[in-house]
Formats: sequence, C-alpha cells, structure tokens
Amino acid sequence: MRLTGQLAIASGIVGLLATAVLIAFYILEAPQAVAAGAKTSRLGALNDALGGIQLVLLLPVAVRFGLAGDLLSRLAALAGIAGLAAVAIAAELYVLGVIGSETNYPIVSAGNGLVAVWMLTVSLNGRSGQLSQGLTRLGIATGAGILMIPLGVFLLGGLSSLSDPRLALQNYPFLATVAVGIVAIAIGLPIWSIWLGRHLLAAKIEARDLPPA
Repeated sequence: MRLTGQLAIASGIVGLLATAVLIAFYILEAPQAVAAGAKTSRLGALNDALGGIQLVLLLPVAVRFGLAGDLLSRLAALAGIAGLAAVAIAAELYVLGVIGSETNYPIVSAGNGLVAVWMLTVSLNGRSGQLSQGLTRLGIATGAGILMIPLGVFLLGGLSSLSDPRLALQNYPFLATVAVGIVAIAIGLPIWSIWLGRHLLAAKIEARDLPPA
C-alpha cells in the first residue's frame, strides 16, 4: 500500500507539471496553432507525454483498489486499468507520430470515459467511510467532469470537429463539455491523486501502528 500511495502522489505531481505546460501552451502556442490549422506543437506534445506518464503511474492504484474491493469494484478497476492504459499509450504514440489525431482522439475520449467510471466507483464506495468526505466529493466531481469528454466527443459532434481545430471553435456545446473535462483532468485529477496517495500512506501507517492480535 505504501508503494501504491507513493505512485499516486507521483502521478499527481506529474499531472501538475502537465497542467503548467498546458497553461503555457494556451498562452504561447494555442492562438498561432489554431490560426494555422496545426494539429500539434512542442508544448502540446510535451503536455501529452507528461499526461501519459501521469496515467501510467495511476495503473497500480487501480489494480490496488480492484484487488481489495467487491465484484463491482473489480469490474470498475478493470475499466480504469483499460482506460488508463489506452489513454497513456495513445498519447505517447501520438507524440511519437505513430498515430494521427483521427485515431488518437476517439481512443483518448473513450479511455477517459472508462477512467471516469473507475473514479466515480471508487469515490462512491468511499462514502462508506473508506475515504474522507472531502476526498470522496473531489473524486465524484472530477470523475463526473472527465465523463464530459466522451459525452462531447461522441454525442455532441466533437469527433467531426476535432479533425480541424477551427471547426471545433464553432461547436459551442462540444467546447463547453471539453472545457469541463480539461479542468477536471488538469486540476481535479492531480489533486485527487495526491490526496488519495496521502490517504493510502496514512492508512499504511495506522495499520502498522496497530498492536498485534
């Protein structure tokens, strides 16, 4: 459990670095990239790479919760593992130029949906007392926010818009859902990961301090 907690914290730290790069991208490169119709940039690629590492570090966390939970938790953990792996692999392949945006976006969107289901399940189960009230609420809010990404991409016309950034700017319902999803991933997910990691480390300390039966 200690290693799992450390990996969760490391994931959150990498996620915060990715968020800093994302902010720099929107300030320095996004206007020019959209105007030129570019599909990637140096800061955008760095953000994708860091995001992939962030999710890989969360994989053991999903495994840990799956092994310790009931059938529903195990099924949710399998969804989380599949989603985390799919988004991480797709992000790195996209950065390396192995796949294009037409392949990357659907995989990332669907994968994020699976990650959201896992987070929501962990958080809703945490209401029984396994997690603190604040951590539970953050997990529910973040999971619901991430779930907006597949909603916008697959149900609100985002998939067709993503082929050209200039078209995406004209799809306001899609932009609204993506904005919520980006905030959830960029801010909610790293904070949730660090908070969850600290909870796991604290639980390990408390278990170690208990007297033998």
